[in-house]
Amino acid sequence: MSRCLPALLTAGLALSGCYSQRPIGLDALDQLTAAPGRPPEVEVKSTEGEPITVDATSPLVLTTADGRTHRVTPFYFHMSDTQLVSPDYGVLVNRADLTGAEVRQLSVGGTAALIGVVAAVAIGTFVALQATAGEDALAE
Repeated sequence: MSRCLPALLTAGLALSGCYSQRPIGLDALDQLTAAPGRPPEVEVKSTEGEPITVDATSPLVLTTADGRTHRVTPFYFHMSDTQLVSPDYGVLVNRADLTGAEVRQLSVGGTAALIGVVAAVAIGTFVALQATAGEDALAE
C-alpha cells in the first residue's frame, strides 16, 4: 500500500485539475454566443456576482437536466429560444434542458501546487528506491 500512495496522490491531484470553475447563468451564457462584431473578450457575471472575463480560449461547460456535461467554445455556438448548437463539438441541446454553465479559468496557484507535489513525489520515489536498493543492485 505504501508503494501505491504516491501514485494515488498524484492521480488525485491530476484529477482535481488546474482550473477553477465559475458557474454562470443562462443569461450570461447568452452573451457568449456567436455574433458579428463581438469583441475578443466579454465580461460576464458569475451566479455569485463575480466578474469573469471570457475569451475564445476559455473552456465553457454546459450542464443539462439529466446531469450530462457538454463542452462548447465561447463565441462559436448559437443559442435560440429552443436550442443550443455548437458545431465544433457536435452539440445540439434543447434550451429547456440546460440547467447551468460554467467557465473554467486557469488557477495559477493550483497549477503551481500540482507541479510541486508531482515533483516532490517523483523525487521522493527516486530517493526511496535508491535507499532500499542495496549495494548488490547498484553494482550490477
